[in-house]
Amino acid sequence: MTTESAQSRSFLKTLLTIATSDTTLYVIKRILQALLTLLLASAFSFFIIQLAPGDFLDAQRQNPQISPETLAQFERQFGLDQPIWKQYFLWLKQVVTRLNFGESFAYQRPAVEVLAERIPNTLLLSISSIIVTWAIAIPLGIIGAVNHNKFADRSLRVLSYIGQGFPALITGLLLLFFAQLTAPLFPVGGRTSINHDDLNWIGK
Repeated sequence: MTTESAQSRSFLKTLLTIATSDTTLYVIKRILQALLTLLLASAFSFFIIQLAPGDFLDAQRQNPQISPETLAQFERQFGLDQPIWKQYFLWLKQVVTRLNFGESFAYQRPAVEVLAERIPNTLLLSISSIIVTWAIAIPLGIIGAVNHNKFADRSLRVLSYIGQGFPALITGLLLLFFAQLTAPLFPVGGRTSINHDDLNWIGK
């Protein structure tokens, strides 16, 4: 019994040490900051969208075949008859409790389904961009470190500052244009080439 008590005290002491360590506190702090950022971003986006004139039912109101009763039912269904702040908290509640992001007015489907369809392409673009970035940045960083404060290092710094200060949208368009002109190996419109469906599995 004494041995078990000593082991329990040792285990609790280890847990307390881990819980109060600087690394654990830092991780908890970063998680809380991330949650706060998501909350503020969602609230800001929600209220900015609400500032636009009209709502989803404006187009339906122009349709004489849709009765006022049906429009009122839609308003109650989507919560459009509630104040803006209440709409947001109702949406936030169903996100937290049921992971329900609501309905997509544009696609007339659950928003989760619309997001799920686009996640693979988003991950493909994100991972590809990270790989390309590392493939370029790591060798250039090594060159800059080896030639510290020399011409090569200073030139790379200037190029880095220019790249960071240039709008990403313009940079992306210029790179697409340059890639298509010099080496038209990748499709610049859409995920795949036009004849993708006709290729065999190796070609795809």
